[in-house]
Amino acid sequence: MTLALGMEDRSAHVVVIESAASARQLIGTVVQELGFKNVSSMDSIQAGLDFLSQEKADFVICPLVLDDFPNALHFLKVLRSHAELQHIPVSLFVSEEGHASLPSAFEMGALSWHARVFSKEAVLFELNELMTTLKQSGFHTPSAAIHYLHLSYASQSLFQTSREVLQDFLSHFPDSRQARLSLADAFLASGEVEEGKKLLGQFKAIGFEGWESVARRHFNSLDEVPAQIGFTPCLVIDGDESVHNNLKKIFEEFPEFRVVPFSSGLAADQWCRENGTPGLIIQEWKCRDLPGPAFLQRIRQRGWHDVPIVVLSSLVTRNDAPLLKEMGVTEVFEKPLEKDPFVEALVFALMQEKDPTDLAILEGKISRLLNMGNTEYALLLKARVDGHPRASLGHKKYIESLFLFHQENFEAAKVTAMEAAQNGGESLKCLTVLARSLVRLRDFDAAVKCFEKARSISPANVERLCELAGVLADLGKHDRAEEAIGDAARIDKDSELVQQTASQVAIKAGDTAKAKSIILHMSRVSGLVSEMNNSAVALVKVGDFEKALALYRHTIDSLPEELVEVRLRVIYNLALAYARAGRLKECLAEIEDPPKDEQEELAITKKMDSLRRKVTQSLESKRPLKLVSDQDEETLSAKDEVGALGMKKENSDSLVMESGQAGLFGLFSASAEERAVTTKSLEREANFILGRVAQAASE
Repeated sequence: MTLALGMEDRSAHVVVIESAASARQLIGTVVQELGFKNVSSMDSIQAGLDFLSQEKADFVICPLVLDDFPNALHFLKVLRSHAELQHIPVSLFVSEEGHASLPSAFEMGALSWHARVFSKEAVLFELNELMTTLKQSGFHTPSAAIHYLHLSYASQSLFQTSREVLQDFLSHFPDSRQARLSLADAFLASGEVEEGKKLLGQFKAIGFEGWESVARRHFNSLDEVPAQIGFTPCLVIDGDESVHNNLKKIFEEFPEFRVVPFSSGLAADQWCRENGTPGLIIQEWKCRDLPGPAFLQRIRQRGWHDVPIVVLSSLVTRNDAPLLKEMGVTEVFEKPLEKDPFVEALVFALMQEKDPTDLAILEGKISRLLNMGNTEYALLLKARVDGHPRASLGHKKYIESLFLFHQENFEAAKVTAMEAAQNGGESLKCLTVLARSLVRLRDFDAAVKCFEKARSISPANVERLCELAGVLADLGKHDRAEEAIGDAARIDKDSELVQQTASQVAIKAGDTAKAKSIILHMSRVSGLVSEMNNSAVALVKVGDFEKALALYRHTIDSLPEELVEVRLRVIYNLALAYARAGRLKECLAEIEDPPKDEQEELAITKKMDSLRRKVTQSLESKRPLKLVSDQDEETLSAKDEVGALGMKKENSDSLVMESGQAGLFGLFSASAEERAVTTKSLEREANFILGRVAQAASE
């Protein structure tokens, strides 16, 4: 776990290590006054290691004195070298000369550092500050540790370094409010006042404890930091001019707020295509030319799931409610708009965006994180659901089913989704996981029943209608697939998803002329080709090779001639399917023509050349074909799509934290210069053997 166990309810077993008897007694007394009943004291780091070899501990306080052996760095190294001890957070009391070794300590998982001044007032202040920081960070030890690492850099005026480290941390934990508050402090300290003031103003708007102390360090008055809601630009889509004027008045006290008004849904959609992600959307539900349900789903289909959407309308019906919930609408307000509840809803949305606590928002965010491959952060939010006072067994089972689906354990995901529905999980969400698991298990008839049941609850969900159409096409029920696509088109005929699915249905039906006519009007085809390839690969895996070949050929015939590279990619995938089936002559027949001049520099041409050489050599030598290199993978697969969108880091600098680790261990790396300070000290290894008692206690 990355959570500080037993700290919130003070049930943790605290070990205090300090050589000076008076200081050791003082720290122990303060810890007990803070509410911790189980406190053990040791007079040296070695004594602490001996204790941990046999006994359980949840939190350690010790000094960092580099000249000692063993010292706190050896202690941290031992903890992080044993899976049974990796979760234990360690707070360090450090003298002035020990500051240079703090980056190495944080790299090894230290939780916090504190000035080594042993008066009761000083120790009480330091440990109270630690408990406040832990509470503000949700007892998430990485968020607390990054705050203390920032304080370490700030104490040495290394604000640029702090900024870079904080920004890297936020790429892993974007909702860490503690890290964002530290980043505001770093911006202000390094002279980037406007950026720091903007961040700090957001904390002021949500009343986050701690913003005042940062503000007082940089401003003469708290009034110099204006409250900022933080959602800008704000798109307002409503044909009623009075609504635009009313919103402009409401936002007058938030000077950073930029309102972009539209009377047309299509105009707003075009703005989004050209300008990217908005900060907030306020829309009328029955807008002309692109109704609310269609516009709302286009926004979510672009992947903009964290953009808050407020619906202004008295025309929302009970039948609309499931779709609004599925699409994560922040709030629905009737006209005329009242300022106070409206601003309160926006502040709530800001808080939930940065640090979700609402169950529905947590569930939606976990699902999106898993789709993006960010399992690390999804696990953190799962821990919040597991400990949520309103989370039923059904909620927890639903989250478990999402993780199982992400792990491609589709049978277990199916069973768990059913258990979730039986134990209070939201039926619509559970049905969606169940249906998608059944599709992966190729139980198409059962999947159709689940999609139809979900459709009866929320009939206007375009994505679900498209999924249903795809499954019906796989079953060969092409008329019913066309009906489902027709229903989706009546909601939003120009949706990219609807067009892509319509072309998929036509290809699977063998109607290549219809598919080509649809594709000619599509802005991009990579998603379509990816889906067709995945379907063909799935058919090969279940032994339906001829059907897979037909699907590849229908796809090639459906693609317009001018899409040269895309056509070559599908031809390559077809040839590769033949090669893997041992049908080498047929493979060679697909790729034996030399490339035309304009094709020679294409990456796919080089892959085709590589495959052609291997197949030719195999045929001539009569030896089995070996396909082992990266060159021998299908192109435009689902994995390629993820990489192209930049959702998945593949570089060696990406950092992944394993569960069971504390602080910044695995998340932060000290620089070579910072490590040099501690290299000599760590040349010797501390004496430590984990006993069976300690192993059993950790379990």
